[in-house]
Amino acid sequence: MMDRNTFDKYRSELRKIVLSKIDCFNDIEDEEVYKWIDEALMEKCRTVYLSISDRKQLRLEIFNSLRKLVGIVPQYANLFKGSIRENLKWGNENATDEELFEALTISQAKEITDSKDGGLDFKISQGGQNLSGGQKQRFTIARALVKKPSILILDDSASALDYATDAALRASIRKIGEEGGGKLTTFIVSQRTASLRSADRIIVLEDGAVAGIGTHDELLENCAVYREIYNTDSNKAAGGAR
Repeated sequence: MMDRNTFDKYRSELRKIVLSKIDCFNDIEDEEVYKWIDEALMEKCRTVYLSISDRKQLRLEIFNSLRKLVGIVPQYANLFKGSIRENLKWGNENATDEELFEALTISQAKEITDSKDGGLDFKISQGGQNLSGGQKQRFTIARALVKKPSILILDDSASALDYATDAALRASIRKIGEEGGGKLTTFIVSQRTASLRSADRIIVLEDGAVAGIGTHDELLENCAVYREIYNTDSNKAAGGAR
């Protein structure tokens, strides 16, 4: 079994691997990033036997553990032919109906489910063709939440939602982190500043480079790129309200 010295060695190496690719994270405190790595490595410390010396194999084992901590929702929702229940259980095959409804409530999809014939047994067509874009996105978010991840990545996954639903979704997800003692960390990739304004830290990218880092208020004051996006979003929202 991996001894403590070996564990510390590979934990240090993995931290370098993760952070060397993300320059904008260099000033984040250790506990903000490393706690995820530590959780995975502590699990592997108990279960990995060093019967092989191949470092690549060891790293693969570690990254597989990291993946178990992460829930990812892509921009383009991918649902499968089957019931709502069957689709959600891809996140956790052992989830109870109570846990499924909890995830549906957070993702703002419970009312959709309740309105369908059969509720959780409502049949979704391949690719979710019998659902709207916003409904598909909410079900894919629910599926990721059923997994109960430590890290949730929303990759522009609320683009089809109206602003009110998007706001309710973000508030519900933030509540999980607050009530769970910070056990859920959320990364949101979005072109909407409204989706980001309550984030603890916003990273603005332009042409693949970091154009600004800060809170919503800080970026409005100091980042021209963010300010331009915000003004464009505000004009769109005002036009839609007319």
